[in-house]
Amino acid sequence: MKKQKIMILVPHEDDEVNLVGGLLHLDSIDKSNCYLVFMTNGDYEFRCETRVKEAKKSAQYLGIPLENVIFLGYPDQAPKEKNHLYHTRENIFCSIHNQKETYCHGALDFHYQIYKKHAAYCYDSLIEDFILLIKTIKPDVIFVNDFDSHPDHRCCSLSFEKALGIYLKEDFSYQPQVLKGFAYPTSYKSMDDFKNINLESTKFNTEPHSYAQMQNPYYRWEDRIRFPIGKSCRNRFIIRNAWYQNIRKHRSQSGLLRAYSKIINSDQVFFQRRTDNLALHAQITTSSGESKYLNDFMLFDCKNILNGNNEKPELLDLSWIPDSHDEEKTIKIEFPKPKDIEEIVFYQNINTKYRIQHIEITFSDHTIEKQTLSKNLVNKFQLKKKEIKWIEIKILDSDIENSGFSEIEIFEAKERKYQFIKILDEDNFIYNYYDQDLNKISIYAYNGIESKYLDFNDCNFYQDNVKIEYGKFNRLKKRKVELKISLKEDPTLKDTVIIKNMNVFAWIKYYGIHLLNEIIFTIHLFSVRVVNKIKKIYRGIV
Repeated sequence: MKKQKIMILVPHEDDEVNLVGGLLHLDSIDKSNCYLVFMTNGDYEFRCETRVKEAKKSAQYLGIPLENVIFLGYPDQAPKEKNHLYHTRENIFCSIHNQKETYCHGALDFHYQIYKKHAAYCYDSLIEDFILLIKTIKPDVIFVNDFDSHPDHRCCSLSFEKALGIYLKEDFSYQPQVLKGFAYPTSYKSMDDFKNINLESTKFNTEPHSYAQMQNPYYRWEDRIRFPIGKSCRNRFIIRNAWYQNIRKHRSQSGLLRAYSKIINSDQVFFQRRTDNLALHAQITTSSGESKYLNDFMLFDCKNILNGNNEKPELLDLSWIPDSHDEEKTIKIEFPKPKDIEEIVFYQNINTKYRIQHIEITFSDHTIEKQTLSKNLVNKFQLKKKEIKWIEIKILDSDIENSGFSEIEIFEAKERKYQFIKILDEDNFIYNYYDQDLNKISIYAYNGIESKYLDFNDCNFYQDNVKIEYGKFNRLKKRKVELKISLKEDPTLKDTVIIKNMNVFAWIKYYGIHLLNEIIFTIHLFSVRVVNKIKKIYRGIV
């Protein structure tokens, strides 16, 4: 990502720590080419200027230039409220502070910078600003939060997908890499595991009242994209841990400070939404139903994004569903130019008892393939087709009441080059590692599109006094060893880990650091709460 323009889009001033806090400390990322965008002004419980000041401190600590920090200036909203800007389509939303248009104390909101006037608080304004944001920055990589229990997180995720789907159809050449992550289930509300002997990989902690285990029902945990974290974020002594120090920049958010032991992990996890989908720019006709949903980039919507802490969300289908009397049940996808096709992906709609099981795909070269779909919401089919002008998809099932497709993705054949490799033990990214229970070594790689777990025959190993058989280590004969690997097809891709014996001195060091961390954290938390209390009293007097 060294030469790529990166945009981080998050709802609140602190969500950047949850979403990309460890990733942005990698030396391979050019911070001067990063843009940090906040959707809300964070003014529900705290003053806007407080949140803006903290966001700027966080950006400076991350190395992001202040001119690349953008505030959209929309209202911050709590889950318990009865209305949200996302549901305000015809009227103007009024915030808890009686604000009805974008503002940002301590900076100019994005809409004002462009048009010299503020945007009205409504859904249409937000979509317009998201589109303008993408068009203005034109990032190569976009990190954005996904759907969890917080209404602002839901709003940001769904609105971004709506806006990007619109812009992708305007600019055929624009194909950014979109990586969506969770601010709560994999971070702020994840597992409390920082106190373990070794830094562990991210775990997904399903929130109460979730629609599905993964919140977003179209994701599978095994399909996640995993990135290593910067060296400065791996230190187990929190006073020297850059991720923890980044958390401390948001002093008003004492809960974030308390969650450091859940936030800091050995990897950061995302789910990729590909934008090189040929169907986005194809002409789609159907025998019945709303064909527009098949290539709008959105997978679902939500009837009410509020009350995520207390009730299960009612997700809405944004799907093509054929009429009940339609006997053809066909979709025809025509491309502007002939394409070589490698893969077709079908996303089934969520709100139905039945799933489409059998389809027939006819290609313009007059070949026909019959496919059986699994019960999973997402089905991928690999194929090799040359010079295809159109595809026709016919549903063969006779009884598919209220069943259809939320999205269809079609991809060309692409060269997939590995971007990095990483050594794992028991599915944990490892760096400096204590050999307490080293059971199974594996190799993770990312090729820009998907995760891969490589065979040992794909790599070169360089180790001293260590023997690997079927991914298992023999007992170490030295106090520590250095294990190095490189990819055979690209020796420039390397990884090195230090593996140490877990002896009595290591145990003493571990417990000593753990004790110091508890003392330091208690002092930090107490000071933050005292300062916040004084500020609230002062504001009440003044």
